[in-house]
Amino acid sequence: MHAPFLFAERVSPTPAEGDDSIRQLIQHFLWPMAQETIGHNLMNRVRRTPKSPVIPYRILICPLIVSDHSLGFVAALRTHDQEPFSAADLAKLQAAVVGLNECLADRLDTTTGLLLRPAFEAEVLQRRRAMDSVCVVYANLDQVHVVNEVAGFAAGDQAIRDVARFWQAQLKPTGSIATHLSGDRFAAVLFNHTLNQARSWADKTREGIEQLNDAKVTASLGVAALGDAETFQHALAAAETACRVAKERGRNRVELYVTGDNTVIRRHEQVHESRVVLDALDNDRFTLYAQPIVKFDDSSHPRHYEILLRVQRPDGEITSIAGLLDAAERYQLLERLDSWVLAQVLTILAPSVEKLRAVGASFAINITGQSLSQPAFADFVRTNIKVHDIPAGLLHFELTETAAVPPLHLSYGGNRCPRGARRLRHRPVIVNASQGSRCSSDQDRWKICSRRAEQCSIACPDPSSRADRR
Repeated sequence: MHAPFLFAERVSPTPAEGDDSIRQLIQHFLWPMAQETIGHNLMNRVRRTPKSPVIPYRILICPLIVSDHSLGFVAALRTHDQEPFSAADLAKLQAAVVGLNECLADRLDTTTGLLLRPAFEAEVLQRRRAMDSVCVVYANLDQVHVVNEVAGFAAGDQAIRDVARFWQAQLKPTGSIATHLSGDRFAAVLFNHTLNQARSWADKTREGIEQLNDAKVTASLGVAALGDAETFQHALAAAETACRVAKERGRNRVELYVTGDNTVIRRHEQVHESRVVLDALDNDRFTLYAQPIVKFDDSSHPRHYEILLRVQRPDGEITSIAGLLDAAERYQLLERLDSWVLAQVLTILAPSVEKLRAVGASFAINITGQSLSQPAFADFVRTNIKVHDIPAGLLHFELTETAAVPPLHLSYGGNRCPRGARRLRHRPVIVNASQGSRCSSDQDRWKICSRRAEQCSIACPDPSSRADRR
């Protein structure tokens, strides 16, 4: 059996020491034949070329094929002084190969022919122990969505398959392995490669991908070393971080994960921080606090509150979300956060609406620019307010400067209220901005916005920091 893409080979009985004839037959005849044909072959007398000598073996060969990908072959050999193979012999081999193909299908991605991630990680774990140096390469194809939009999804899928085959061909001479992570993302582990050697391989691969097809798909790649004391997941995350930096620095390039590069380090930190946010959302580890807003001359009976969001760490410590906001914004998680906060606040307030109305209480909730720019979020807010029967005046929506100013200057021509704010106009909207900011230089625009929003109340006080007010 010979399956180079799965790094599997077995010859039985083992050839005598120094006998390289089987190896030569595999490399120069059997494997090329298996790649070129998908049928089974019975050859009792065959030559490599019309003028070459007869091969000293009778041959049965059955390709190993999964989803049209030729992965290797199984062959049976006899010398010419042995009985010729028969059709019955070929049928027995074919029956055995059917079961083997089914086993291989459980290890391979049927779209690309690359190892599935579980099989990939198991292979890494088994083989890295015997290697001097190991590196991880993370690749993200550039602008595949453009190919999908211009040429159709079939063209985008074909581009991904073409890249996978090229990626696999590049890995074969190195004895390394790859997997298709998802969509347009791939990962490879290069065995016996230093960081510089891995970068050279990645750059050569990047150049090859660029010239691969008419779609002109390119790739951004990140490279990280897999140290003896590191887990594969840690090295993969580092390579992914370097790939993100490659994207930010112009795409179609290779970046190394090095500890001295502050940009790479910060991106790596943000990947971790984004996962903290996702974990807290998935496991309900966010906590809400109501901070009283009182007058300096009368703090005895607070009626107005601002909702603050805090996160519970795995060790139980309650901390501010301030350090996670940049990562949440970069990875488009703010709308999920805003939706979670609103849903929780409405659920808490609904049973006590009448008592709260009687004392004139009100609660301010921060809304981010990401949420405000999504029409679906406004529908979410209005639907939930209606479902919980929350009266006007009980809630205020507080916008940061970044939520309000860019839409006014860029998206709305400087004279229109942000779309999301207009759709929430039956609830007061407060815009906070620090003195000296664009907000304070655009008072006329705030007045225009206020008139258009009818009941929108727009103010520009000097607040505490945005982070504290989350």
